Amino acid sequence: PTFNKEYASMTIDEYARSPLCESNWMVRSLVNKMEGPLEPFDFAIAKEVIRQKCIIGLLDEMDETIRRFHSFFGFENEEALACARQKFAVAGGSQSNSHTHPKLDP
Repeated sequence: PTFNKEYASMTIDEYARSPLCESNWMVRSLVNKMEGPLEPFDFAIAKEVIRQKCIIGLLDEMDETIRRFHSFFGFENEEALACARQKFAVAGGSQSNSHTHPKLDP
């Protein structure tokens, strides 16, 4: 349902310069300002919302990520932490959140 013949022949550059392209959609959503110009203050508010509402974990640092989530969410059960580390982070564990993929040619 999202296909539109009118836009099929547009290049990415044409689309980006058209009124169809949303301007800073994420910032607008975070500050609830979907129309009108954005100000530097809007960007500051959006960054603060992300800082307060988001927690980041890294797959390359899964053990630390699990500890961070455990602490952030206030889980006080050490058995649950050990289980999560064993299931998702520890080399040689079941790593049930891991999947093998074929190597890509460079």
